[in-house]
Amino acid sequence: MKSYTLSSHASSSISPPPSLSFNTVTTFISSPLPLPSIVILIAVVIFFVGS
Repeated sequence: MKSYTLSSHASSSISPPPSLSFNTVTTFISSPLPLPSIVILIAVVIFFVGS
């Protein structure tokens, strides 16, 4: 139980940056953008996920 609490705390402390980037992606997609900007955004997301 103690290790479960520790791991859930670690995952919750790791969680904010992905949710922040997810909100940014949602904002970019919901706002009208030309296709090249979406392609660049996807490339940036793939770069962050890969690293």
